Amino acid sequence: MKSVNTSLFRTIFLLILAVSTSIAQSAVKLPCLVSDGMILQRDILLQLWGWASPKESVTIKFMDKTYQTKADKKGDWKIVLPAQFAGGPYTISINEITIKDVLIGDVWLCSGQSNMELPIRRVLDLYEDEVRHANNPHIRQFRVPMRYNFQKEESDLQGGEWKSVTPANILDFSAVAYFFAKDLYDKYKVPIGVINTAIGGSPAEAWISKESLKNYPHYLDAARICATSGYIDSVRNAESQSSNQWYSTLNAKDKGISLWNKKDFDDSGWDLFSLPGYWADKGVGQINGSLWFRKDVDIPASMAGKQGVLRLGCIVDADSAFINGTFVGTTSYQYPPRIYNIPAGVLKEGKNNITVRVISNSSRGGFVEEKPYKIIAGNDEIDLTGDWKYRIGAEMPPTGSQTFFQYKPTGLYNGMIAPFTNYRIKGFLWYQGESNTNRAEEYKILFPDLINDWRSKWNNPQLSFIYAQLPNFMKACEQPSESGWAELREAQRQALALPHTGMAVTIDAGEWNDIHPLNKKTVGHRLALEARRVAYNEDIVSSGPVYEGMKVEGNSIILTFSSVGSGLYTNLDLQGFAIAGEDNKYVWANAVVLSNNKVKVWSNQIQNPVSVRYAWADNPEGANLRNKEGLLASPFTTEQADIVRIEGLTGSLTELYITNNKTGVYDGFDYELWHDKGNVSMTLREGGMFGCNWSNINNALFRTGKKFDSTKTHNDIGAISLNYGCYYQPDGNSYLCVYGWSVDPLVEFYVVEAWGSWRPPGSVSKGTVEIDGGIYDIYETTRFEQPSIQGDTTFQQYWSVRTDKKTEGIISVSEHFKAWEKMGMKLGKMYEVALCVEGYQSSGMANMYRHILTLGDTTIGSGTENKDKLSVSLAATKDFVK
Repeated sequence: MKSVNTSLFRTIFLLILAVSTSIAQSAVKLPCLVSDGMILQRDILLQLWGWASPKESVTIKFMDKTYQTKADKKGDWKIVLPAQFAGGPYTISINEITIKDVLIGDVWLCSGQSNMELPIRRVLDLYEDEVRHANNPHIRQFRVPMRYNFQKEESDLQGGEWKSVTPANILDFSAVAYFFAKDLYDKYKVPIGVINTAIGGSPAEAWISKESLKNYPHYLDAARICATSGYIDSVRNAESQSSNQWYSTLNAKDKGISLWNKKDFDDSGWDLFSLPGYWADKGVGQINGSLWFRKDVDIPASMAGKQGVLRLGCIVDADSAFINGTFVGTTSYQYPPRIYNIPAGVLKEGKNNITVRVISNSSRGGFVEEKPYKIIAGNDEIDLTGDWKYRIGAEMPPTGSQTFFQYKPTGLYNGMIAPFTNYRIKGFLWYQGESNTNRAEEYKILFPDLINDWRSKWNNPQLSFIYAQLPNFMKACEQPSESGWAELREAQRQALALPHTGMAVTIDAGEWNDIHPLNKKTVGHRLALEARRVAYNEDIVSSGPVYEGMKVEGNSIILTFSSVGSGLYTNLDLQGFAIAGEDNKYVWANAVVLSNNKVKVWSNQIQNPVSVRYAWADNPEGANLRNKEGLLASPFTTEQADIVRIEGLTGSLTELYITNNKTGVYDGFDYELWHDKGNVSMTLREGGMFGCNWSNINNALFRTGKKFDSTKTHNDIGAISLNYGCYYQPDGNSYLCVYGWSVDPLVEFYVVEAWGSWRPPGSVSKGTVEIDGGIYDIYETTRFEQPSIQGDTTFQQYWSVRTDKKTEGIISVSEHFKAWEKMGMKLGKMYEVALCVEGYQSSGMANMYRHILTLGDTTIGSGTENKDKLSVSLAATKDFVK
């Protein structure tokens, strides 16, 4: 009987275990972002997703409606919900999970490096009164925890929660994102959510997916090394041991530890140091290791015994501070402001001692100038600048390098962006570039590639991308000079050629002595202005003047600007312009406003000017060109360069970047860019491949192909065909086609492969044909007294318009010619056959990644035969000079 009972209990136990395991396995799991307090994007189909057991049923109840699906064989599930108006709070039930306090509004992904990451608590010197009582449940932040991965894209974040604006929570909000969100909320009165992914010091390449870094083999190699099993741990261990050894040796050698911080220590034999400043500049020398600084101050009775604050500006690199021998604070690296609380009872009436131990790792230690150095207690404060006494505690060699793996390519994308590309958003907010200023030429390609990468991951080429241009930083130069920061700002300006982008100019919102300026409200406000124009389609002046073109007149250069609003502001002495002749040596220039959108620039030192720079410096102090709305012009250069070779890209890739109306010959192909208004750019690549962008245009066309001498018919030339592949993202009226002309008779012809909701206006339908496996509608149009290759005249247009959209494959051009001729649509002698992207009152982008033109026995062009699609990007060149 005993054995039976034992067997029975065992069976019952196993059944209970099986049921428990089944229940545990079947529980629905949600991504961290889909949680209490979340804000969902309004006016767009919503996606909720998660994980469960394979084939498990998932039921969502939301706003009195029920939605159901089943997990796939891997356990993944996704449900699409109808678009919703702004509102809330709501509750969403997903099986046994209840998500509370859900709002519908606008969601912005905010990313970049430290100036986006910088929390409100770091800028309280400017905004303490403003944020002390902030309380708005309709503005919320989700702070994404730092995570990198080089092996794969993460499926979920490593934690995080939605928090609304309260006096306690706001201190951890990104300052830029908060002021941006507040401006939008004040304007539209809809909930605003910010997903904060910014990581201090991160370069752009850390935020880009592996697929979009394929043109950067050096970055892919770095990511591949980091993905090697055990590599990161081995580097960390080695560097940790080296660092620990360095600090252990320093502390063992430092003669002042536990002695020189005492209140009554005799420092009468110490040398003097005038604070602030760097000791390399003040006779101390290039010293690594520890230095001790002491100062005695008289504390009045009104401050004695009170709680207080010790302000020690910013210190390079680390410090520990003592008052009367009592430790009051420490900071381990150079950037944060030193704000240390002094406990009640530490300050005494009469003589008090302040001691600071400073550790320098890189020979440039010191106290940053023009920062606050003082003691504050009650309404009183004591200035601490001036003479201090100092002594070297211990000298050391420089510390070894430290590897920040979060800065390595693809790592942050995989860990912090990829997990929530299912989450619908309004757009992107970006503040980054400081870590790429030593590679500004590359950034001209890298930054647009990042924009297009993120848009492709969200499967929405129209997502708004709003970004901050770098602010002023470092000491101003007396003479015009080269600048990595200016080059990076120029790369950021050029990225405006991409559609649905906006840039906030911030060259007046920085600080010369701090890479983390406090004035984040101005930055947030200007970003919000750009968002209102780009993302919310408001007809407002959202930016300052943008350089558009130049013309040399005698010894002057006339500059033309767009985005002038009510006109250029004239009541000021223009500063910040430099001009150069053919030797490319710049001198400061005179400048005056000529009209609403023109500025004249000249210098008596330059008789034959060729180029102008504006605000071209790390810190363009005094640059003041702006419109009447008070918004500053972006820094720019008019310098133009011929074709340049871009280092570090695959093979010997050469690119030519064009932004104005031009025709010419490049790499064996005739090309043309033409537009009548708006923003356009065209990037020509080896082998006839090209990329193009257009926004807010009326008419624009980009084409590349072959021109003939008008002596041969297409039959004389031989079979004409085009093997092409194109990444094509139009927004509005646009088409991808073969384009050309014949003469005798004069005919303009099109073979249209992909288009918007469009057919040739005023056309006569001639029937249909099947060519290359596709059905084409044939049309003929008469153009009366219109521009042509023979001037304004009357001519015919022939059209083959594919009924389905095609963006890669073979176009048998000669077969279309033959089909037209059978319908009585005669062609003459060939003048041109070209691949063309044309737009009308639209925006968009296209990237031709394969372009092989066959003309009888001749073949020109090239492309990626494996059909890999290059990302649409701007080239690292300036405007082309014919």
